[in-house]
Amino acid sequence: MAVALTGACTAPPTDDDAGDEAGDAATEDDAESETGEPLGPTWHQDIAPMVHERCVGCHREGSIGPFALDDYPAASTWAGLALEAMESKQMPPWGQDDANCEPRLPFLNDPRPTQEELDLFAAWVDAGTPEGDPALAAELPELPELGLANVDFDLPMQAPIEIEPGGDQFWCMVLDPGFTEDTYVEGFQILPGNDLIVHHALVYVDAFGQTDALVDENGRYDCFGDAGVDAALIAVWAPGVPPQELPEDTALEIPANAKLVMQIHYHPTGATEIDPGTALQMRQFDGVPGWVAEYGLPGNDDDADGNGLGLQPGPNDATEDPEFRIPAGEANHTERMLISVPPTVNGKVINEVVVWSVGTHMHYLGVDARMSIDRLAPEANTGIDEECWIQTPYYNFEWQRGYNYDGALEDMPRVRPGDLIDIECTYDNSMNNPHLVEALAELGLSEPVDVYLGDETLDEMCLGVVGFAAPNDE
Repeated sequence: MAVALTGACTAPPTDDDAGDEAGDAATEDDAESETGEPLGPTWHQDIAPMVHERCVGCHREGSIGPFALDDYPAASTWAGLALEAMESKQMPPWGQDDANCEPRLPFLNDPRPTQEELDLFAAWVDAGTPEGDPALAAELPELPELGLANVDFDLPMQAPIEIEPGGDQFWCMVLDPGFTEDTYVEGFQILPGNDLIVHHALVYVDAFGQTDALVDENGRYDCFGDAGVDAALIAVWAPGVPPQELPEDTALEIPANAKLVMQIHYHPTGATEIDPGTALQMRQFDGVPGWVAEYGLPGNDDDADGNGLGLQPGPNDATEDPEFRIPAGEANHTERMLISVPPTVNGKVINEVVVWSVGTHMHYLGVDARMSIDRLAPEANTGIDEECWIQTPYYNFEWQRGYNYDGALEDMPRVRPGDLIDIECTYDNSMNNPHLVEALAELGLSEPVDVYLGDETLDEMCLGVVGFAAPNDE
């Protein structure tokens, strides 16, 4: 999906072409209209390869996309809407943008079309979406392989689930990998049981069996936002996303006897649907890795700590002290937090870690987030002091994902205790936010209300998601 496949408009004929033999006539006919004017790009010759590369992973019959784009009749019908969605960066789902925050490395598996591809698609729409000659169709790229190679553990949810029409649903499925000793895992993938309704998924490690008191007889419980217990994030999945592969010689450690929590976001259709068995796949690391990976979730501070850290004063604070409150009707409210990197994470002492993945997390009001680092001392190998890690100006709660750096571990950002992580989140608590309108309707409300920090549907969060790796001392 990360490969840019740029089509080329069919070239208009030259005077020399006019006298060509019949073998070239078909190409000329396809390149010109009946008036002799250039026809422009066509579906079969120019557009289909790009659409298959960028869109068809989700927009095909039986998948999560609301309409198909995998053949000419469907693509030509939806072409105008598809162009609008791509130009506004609503699609393909990718919240990150580097216009005001340029990371030192690109991110893996970026599905966005290039500007050349957008221009080509716009020219096709402007030309009336001509089909072209199927006999001269360009070769279509194969859909990306989304399965995890060399799977060691295949863990389906314990029982099917029925999803009725209505609002979105969030269910936590508890899985038992049966690990009797600490186990290193280097690859993850989610296989949806029903592509029509499985919208995205997050996977957590419950190291202490906290979910035992929450699960029903089918091994699941209702949840929103996260796992609802003190659990460590280990994987993020969305439709069309390739398997999560950790950097070379790096693995996540899952403790012995731990349970896994697969939080699934279901997006109902207009009919009753069954998910017979969405599954988590994992691949074990062979041997002992040189680096052990974990996720940190800095943020979600609801007050200042007295040393200038924590929640910062905001534009709509009602008191002298900072408060996390998003006033009703505010369309551009911000909350900012400063977090000092701690000397220990999840009980482990850290000296210097390498950041290999970043992301942001908010709920339905979230529209933009930015995370940067201000180091106590410049990074030893680069001299970099301050840098922006990620900004997600096209954030959408329904399309959450992680952003993994594309590069060698030694070239990725480094962090030490005492460095400052700066997170700023922007929210739209007005009726111009369609996600808020939908959430209010589900709760029987018609107007915005003040929103505070919390875990419920109309609460909010402001979190960074940081995947980091430390040298393995085993």
